[in-house]
Amino acid sequence: MSQKKKQELRLLIDMSLDQELSSDQVKRLDELIVHDPEARRYYLEQIALVTQLHRRQSMDGSLHEFSTASESPKVWQRSVLGFRGWFACAVASIAILGVTLFFISWLQSRRISTAPALSFDRRDDSAGETIATVVASDTKSINAGFSRGDRLKAGHFQIGSGAISLVLRNGVTLDMEGPLDFDIKSLNLLELKNGTVRARVPETESQFVIKAPDLEVQDLGTEFGLSVRDHRTTELHVFDGAVELRGHNGEHEIIREGTALSWAHGVRLVKDKTEESSFATPDAIGFRNWQAYFETIRRDPASVICFDFQNLENSNRVMNQALGNPGRANAIVGEVHGPMEVSGRWVPKESLLFEKGSSRVEFEVPGKFETYTLSTWVCLTRLADSLQAIFTTHAADPGELHLQIERDGAVRMGV
Repeated sequence: MSQKKKQELRLLIDMSLDQELSSDQVKRLDELIVHDPEARRYYLEQIALVTQLHRRQSMDGSLHEFSTASESPKVWQRSVLGFRGWFACAVASIAILGVTLFFISWLQSRRISTAPALSFDRRDDSAGETIATVVASDTKSINAGFSRGDRLKAGHFQIGSGAISLVLRNGVTLDMEGPLDFDIKSLNLLELKNGTVRARVPETESQFVIKAPDLEVQDLGTEFGLSVRDHRTTELHVFDGAVELRGHNGEHEIIREGTALSWAHGVRLVKDKTEESSFATPDAIGFRNWQAYFETIRRDPASVICFDFQNLENSNRVMNQALGNPGRANAIVGEVHGPMEVSGRWVPKESLLFEKGSSRVEFEVPGKFETYTLSTWVCLTRLADSLQAIFTTHAADPGELHLQIERDGAVRMGV
């Protein structure tokens, strides 16, 4: 069977499993398998593989050794795993998987470092109840200390650089960017001495105040940004709703959305417009953190394949971003079959959406490796079928690897 005919047959089998064959395509599939013994054997192997996987899993809830239609049951052992032929990465069987990153790494008696933890320098550990929880961070250059999920009490905090998102117990969200110098005074009062903060306050919470060197801002059910630079230049941007501005002279003023003000050397200026990009958001923090982690993966000498699923632009190809071995890496390209380009976890992160059982990214890896690591970041929105494939070989020959997620969420690896 020629390569062209095999590719056509594979496409028709995929569409058949997805129940998308037209009447003409059904006739063409019948024609191929009736008149070509090799095509008929390949068709039976693929259908038997899918059927037996689902049958085994539905019978006892786990994956066991099985044989294809053309093979008798055997015990297969491999100490050296060779990548020969095409692999299908992140294949979703009816489930939806938003894939943001996939990589294969060759392990040379070591492990790839994990993403750095969120941290910052807390100089005062005042006694009292928890006021805020860390929910996001840009960890690129923050001193050792706290990590995401930590709970903070009232106290004085400094961050040399980077960004952090806090959620207060009353529902107020603070996205802050360094260099930062601030005090959490209470549940309803934050004193900002240096840095930027973006506050989002529920409409039911109208007592929250941020105090700057020359003014105080009280929320009136809104979203606003406050910036203090070099302990003397201050800016206020009201993105939504309104705030009450209090000066040291005792004057009170309502500032409404779309207004941006600045103070320098005692002079107040009205800016042309608010600047959303000047204030951190959880998306921006998360995306920067992802970028930093991705760089550690793609630059690791052990990385063989690294797909970031960025800059897709309706292309049917994804480029290998691994820099560990440029000669080998440049020869590896992923072919996209079926998934759609969608937004990822953070704006502007992109990803691929897998809905159909035949949706996949295929790639070929030359060479042999004694050990290797497979890793992918996915978002599971449902587990509708008994098996959802994350990684598998296309031929599914005995001894080759496949990784599945079962309906109950269990991850199974089989050979």
